Amino acid sequence: MIIVVIAILAILVSILLPALTSARQKANDISCASNLKTLGTFMQFYISDNNDYTPKDKKNTSDNAKWLDTLVAYADPRKKIHDGSYNQSGEWPTYKPYKVFCCPAEPQSFNVINEFWHYGGNYTWRPGQIPFLSSEEYEKVKITFIKRPTERSGMFDLNRYNPGTYPYPAAAGSSEMIRGAENRGRPPYRHGGNTGVNIWYADGHVGFRKASAIPLNCTSANDGYFWSHAK
Repeated sequence: MIIVVIAILAILVSILLPALTSARQKANDISCASNLKTLGTFMQFYISDNNDYTPKDKKNTSDNAKWLDTLVAYADPRKKIHDGSYNQSGEWPTYKPYKVFCCPAEPQSFNVINEFWHYGGNYTWRPGQIPFLSSEEYEKVKITFIKRPTERSGMFDLNRYNPGTYPYPAAAGSSEMIRGAENRGRPPYRHGGNTGVNIWYADGHVGFRKASAIPLNCTSANDGYFWSHAK
């Protein structure tokens, strides 16, 4: 009798486990999209408070504050903006991002020396050669320069590991969004059943996009307005 009960339970588990896993992944997908929507709202606040200018990839303060750091004050006014202020816990160099800066499908801490596992910005979000999230010091861009904002990516899931190279929380192409993930035994994409990423666009909407539908980079012929190739 006990053996029969165990067998039945095993069958039930085998049936329910995939459904529970799928439900958990779907919940993470929705929660991540909500995070990006919130970060997008913070970005719009920042732009409004800074004469329509966007933050830079880094060097927004004297201590190298990244674009995520510039949004922290909108999440918690008590937080002071500085390099790494968007992280909530950990010890150098391993940290876990603060609240909405942390993707729910990627709850782990990461090494800030060579990894970014949560959210990144479009390094080449620009019309022509005008940078959006530029790593060059003092460069700023007005959001009004962005053409067809419904098609221009702004923030998205990032899964980067660059051994020996300081990886900015940004990407300029589909390969950079997942650079080095396979070398760390990690699935490159964490949403839509590990098939793609959530993206916040310049007009404020958030959507899921399969990896196969993301243009290679800003110079590829099929880029359209996703990165920056189109004028």
